[in-house]
Amino acid sequence: VFVAVFSNCPGKQPSPEFVGQWIAGLLCGKDVKERTAIKLDPEKMDEIVGVYRINKAETRTITREGDQLYSLRTGGTRLKIYPESEDLFFYENSFSYFIVSLDKKGKVIKMVMHGTGTSAEAIKTGEKPVQRKTIKLDKAIFDTYAGEYKNDKGMSITLKREKDRFMAIAAGEPPFEIFPESETRFFIKVMDAQIEINKDVRGKVTGIT
Repeated sequence: VFVAVFSNCPGKQPSPEFVGQWIAGLLCGKDVKERTAIKLDPEKMDEIVGVYRINKAETRTITREGDQLYSLRTGGTRLKIYPESEDLFFYENSFSYFIVSLDKKGKVIKMVMHGTGTSAEAIKTGEKPVQRKTIKLDKAIFDTYAGEYKNDKGMSITLKREKDRFMAIAAGEPPFEIFPESETRFFIKVMDAQIEINKDVRGKVTGIT
């Protein structure tokens, strides 16, 4: 079975890859179904909140904002997750999901991620998710950072201000709002990424990391 999906809406969901896999699954007689989210009590959602160790270098962090749960893998994008039951959580427009396991006392100890033909285990640690806090930064200070930054590999990032919002734009990517946590350090809420402003001894901006 070969499925081709064409799209003129790059970056929109569902992705062409997901649509193609869905069609191929139906054609091959797979049990492709649309998952339905249930409503969980805040206490139940808080039980899975935490940091899960995938390997020495990577973790998956589960956080809650109101009635919405989020999953963020090291270096990845923050994604919404939804409960299908008290122990199974899935991603929108994706075949990926994870199942949490409990110990004898009913505490969550690990999750098993399931992707397209793959599975991986992550152990829950005692760490608490990092809660980055935004400070109020004078727009005039940010304006001294505005401009295009390039590295020797041709990659460029542009910092600009849109009224009261600070933005970062990588070449070929949509703009992201960045939030100051200090006068020279910013973070992106929708992914695991930070930007630091570099200055010389005289306080002149020399680049970004």
